[in-house]
Amino acid sequence: MGKYDVKYDRLAVMLLPVCLRGERMCAMARVVTSAVAALHADFSKYRADVAYRLAHNGQTCYLRAALNDRFDPTERGITITENPSDDDNGILLHWRETGRFHTLHQRETGNASVLYRRGYNGVLRYGFWINVPERLQGTCTLEEVRAVANIYKLASIRFKVSLV
Repeated sequence: MGKYDVKYDRLAVMLLPVCLRGERMCAMARVVTSAVAALHADFSKYRADVAYRLAHNGQTCYLRAALNDRFDPTERGITITENPSDDDNGILLHWRETGRFHTLHQRETGNASVLYRRGYNGVLRYGFWINVPERLQGTCTLEEVRAVANIYKLASIRFKVSLV
């Protein structure tokens, strides 16, 4: 039994003198302590939520676990993909017409430049992508996934949520 585990119904009855422990008096004591018991239940839930948030952070494994615990606890299909453009030193471009991402590789000089071309949205640098399976589309929205990820990720990291 932990220090925050208090059974207020039992405590109220045990604090009554033995001569007053009839059915009506015990019921009255339980009614009087019901508000405190409800507040204690809210406190216990809040304490568990804070402990869960402190146990998870912005690392990929913990962020993936938090997202899967919230939105896909049975199959755990939400994955996180690191930015592939950092591995091959390319520029990631998004083409509006097709809605797809394209990587523009750098030449030997190593100098990257920003392209302003019709049909392209510019340079996108994301730290990671959150891949949500399409079967979860009815149970959660991309905004909910984005909100949970914003709780745990670092402030300077950008990310994209996509359906897979």
